[in-house]
Amino acid sequence: MALVQVTPFSSERYFCSQLVVAAYDYAGLPLTKTPAEWVAPGDLLHMRADDIPSVIPIYPLQCVGHLRCETSLWQLSCALVDI
Repeated sequence: MALVQVTPFSSERYFCSQLVVAAYDYAGLPLTKTPAEWVAPGDLLHMRADDIPSVIPIYPLQCVGHLRCETSLWQLSCALVDI
């Protein structure tokens, strides 16, 4: 038998997937009924359509592509720069 201690989560700090789920909840478009603090980054990945999710999504997510840089009149280069 194992003992698991769960400490209360602080609402002042978020990790990446928790922030995504909490932001959608706040916007009124919940991704899942699972509390944000219990959703791991891999859980978001498996919420996509035609996958086996570990956290049940309200609506299956759809990949719309990867973020990428395209040069333009305002963005002459796609190189990383210090801000």
